[in-house]
Amino acid sequence: MRPRDTVITEILDGNVGAFERLRKPGSNLTIADAQQLIVDTIERMERTTLGHIAVADALLRIACDGAGGDRPVRILEVAAGSGWLLCNLWTRARRRGIDVALTGSDLNADLVASMQRRVSRAKVPATVRVANACDMSEVPDGAYHLAVMAFTLHHFPTDDALRALRELDRVSSGGMVVLDPMRRVLALAVMPLMATMLAPSGARRFAFHDAHATVRRSYTPTELRHVVRDCELDDRYQVGALPTLHPERFIAQAIWPRGPR
Repeated sequence: MRPRDTVITEILDGNVGAFERLRKPGSNLTIADAQQLIVDTIERMERTTLGHIAVADALLRIACDGAGGDRPVRILEVAAGSGWLLCNLWTRARRRGIDVALTGSDLNADLVASMQRRVSRAKVPATVRVANACDMSEVPDGAYHLAVMAFTLHHFPTDDALRALRELDRVSSGGMVVLDPMRRVLALAVMPLMATMLAPSGARRFAFHDAHATVRRSYTPTELRHVVRDCELDDRYQVGALPTLHPERFIAQAIWPRGPR
């Protein structure tokens, strides 16, 4: 498989050229609309495969380990998109009797507005705000038991990825968890196909483009270990398949704590 492609960008990143090329002639769809449709596609993929349950349960398990007996369990999700993972965390936590306090942030103000609408409709008591994952200087050290970044690390240029990982580690007393696609042939075959099949009406070409670009821009497990090492965090974190028995572990990988601090 070809090396990681750091040149191609996704519509979610604001690739106007790709958006204009893929938009149907005469359509009044905006790039913000297309971005929302792509985020909706990602959620549909997670729900169809039940990955949303597997991911939420794995995160809650790690968060509770990091919190010890402290309650509520404080979880921060950065680059949270439209908030589907926050809602799943809340639902699964309630079902399991876990008291949680959730915060979601994203640099994209349009997605934050969508996130706010989403958590409000679902009656999820999450704090939502616009924030830069690479610079959370307003957040005290160890303010959260767990800091999460789900399926967005590949969007970051290398230097920003390093800054984001260091910040996630700094603000989480129990450690961070970073989930991202795994660059491998299986993911390249499966993800664009699933995205195309499950995309909302009018979004198939956008979804295929971004799913294909996602895999090409993602890391292999070896590359991701090098990223963690470059952050000087490899003594505290491990890298491997998503820590769940769900089939998503064959196309996704994770950074997670080696053990409670």
